[in-house]
Amino acid sequence: MQVLLSAKCLRCDILLDGREQFVGHMIHGHEMSIVQAEAMWKSVHSYVGGGDDRGAG
Repeated sequence: MQVLLSAKCLRCDILLDGREQFVGHMIHGHEMSIVQAEAMWKSVHSYVGGGDDRGAG
């Protein structure tokens, strides 16, 4: 079973489910590069101690 970690977009306050949705939103909604979006995801989840959900499933 895959566990999705949720995160809010810090720029527009939208709740996003999982890494892929968060990164995609940052790339398309805020014109970030994939490197910037991934770094933001990692910083959000290292702050709350959530880690990374890529290997779950």
